[in-house]
Amino acid sequence: MANEPKQCVQVAFSRWALDRAERKWSFGIRKLSEQTDTVTAELTTAELEWLANWLLSFGTSVRVIDSPPLQAILIQRAQEP
Repeated sequence: MANEPKQCVQVAFSRWALDRAERKWSFGIRKLSEQTDTVTAELTTAELEWLANWLLSFGTSVRVIDSPPLQAILIQRAQEP
């Protein structure tokens, strides 16, 4: 995985979800901006499919801000039976 190209995505987490994400995301999270209830952060990944599965575990406490390919994967997953 070290030679795979990395992709940066921007995600808005609720504050409780960010706490959980920071404990589990071994690659680190770079905070971009903080609002009252959410924190926008940047994640780097080589595998959008894996990231999509992980983000789905947060339910409605996470929103993809900038990554059309990741958004498309999440929409596809949401429509699966």
